Amino acid sequence: MSRPVLSSDRIAETADMFDPATTARVIGMQNIVPVVATIVSYATFSVVAV
Repeated sequence: MSRPVLSSDRIAETADMFDPATTARVIGMQNIVPVVATIVSYATFSVVAV
């Protein structure tokens, strides 16, 4: 994956700065992390009596 090279004589275009893969990864992680945390918490508190 190449990153755009910016110089003082060239203004970055919006398309140059947007990476769809990064957006998909961030949205995926925002959904996956809470699900995993919930499962791990449930498993932990099912085993350990509070």
